[in-house]
Amino acid sequence: MFVATVLDDHDYDCPCMLTASRLSAHRNCVKLFKKEGPANKSDIKQIIAVNALISEMYTIPDGYVSDNVEDDECLQVYSGHLRNMLIKN
Repeated sequence: MFVATVLDDHDYDCPCMLTASRLSAHRNCVKLFKKEGPANKSDIKQIIAVNALISEMYTIPDGYVSDNVEDDECLQVYSGHLRNMLIKN
């Protein structure tokens, strides 16, 4: 969801999209995005390295669920944005 890096009120650093293919399982993946576009190998290596450091600093108990999860309506905002673009053009 690259659009989650550029929509007003949805200014995320690195949104991801899970894909599942009806074809072979090796086509399933996680796609990462930044404001400049899709994350490349170098970006992904950096994300993994930072995550490893954070994992060493904090212990998260099995089954932990954060109370600090926000419900974000990005997909609804995005679909409205697309609809408005289609109506305009």
